[in-house]
Amino acid sequence: MVGKPNSETVKEKKVEQAPPVLQIRHRDLELPGAVAILLENYFTVEECERYFKVLTTEIDWRNQQITVTSQDNGERVTGDEPRRTLFMSDPGICYEYSGRENVGQRWHPAVLEIKKKAEAALAECGLPEVVFNSAQMNRYDFPRHTLGMHADNEPDLDRDSPIVSVSFGATRDFVIQDKGDEKLKWVVSLADGSWFVMGGAMQQRYLHGVPHGSMPGTRINLTFRVCIPRTPGPA
Repeated sequence: MVGKPNSETVKEKKVEQAPPVLQIRHRDLELPGAVAILLENYFTVEECERYFKVLTTEIDWRNQQITVTSQDNGERVTGDEPRRTLFMSDPGICYEYSGRENVGQRWHPAVLEIKKKAEAALAECGLPEVVFNSAQMNRYDFPRHTLGMHADNEPDLDRDSPIVSVSFGATRDFVIQDKGDEKLKWVVSLADGSWFVMGGAMQQRYLHGVPHGSMPGTRINLTFRVCIPRTPGPA
């Protein structure tokens, strides 16, 4: 007769479940003259959780000022940037926009990991290989944190290279507008773990921006770029 096992000698085996893996979804906006491709869920759930924690706790985010031209009277106006930012890069890289000179800060190891995966996605989309040397980083903590409509056409940028955007945290809409017809707009929801590339004549033919949001939550966005090396000073 087989007796019941002693409960003190039976040990429960804990089975560790692997984090969920969401299917990567590919969307080509098919913009005339431009490359605009979205990969949803490109970063795994585990990567999103890990990178979001690092980016919100280990990065020296800064409240900075910009100078823009007033739409009312055409005068140059200086004010607070409507989000927190930081610029990281290889040594010898500067990037000027909206009247502010940004000298690249040293790469954080996690940002280098993200950059490597962002570069790999280009080949997965059948696009030419690119090694980015800088990242403009944006942190949106509130629904009213925004990025105004603009084109990334500053002299410091290599215009033949694409710009890749990756997002972690809260979902925000990304709006694209035809420069020749403001009624032609495309809205892309950039969610946690998404990857988006802008190439071709994107900066020459279109504007893009992040309008006010409707949902709370912090969003981190890293835009990887190729800048032309130079010393600090007038661009």
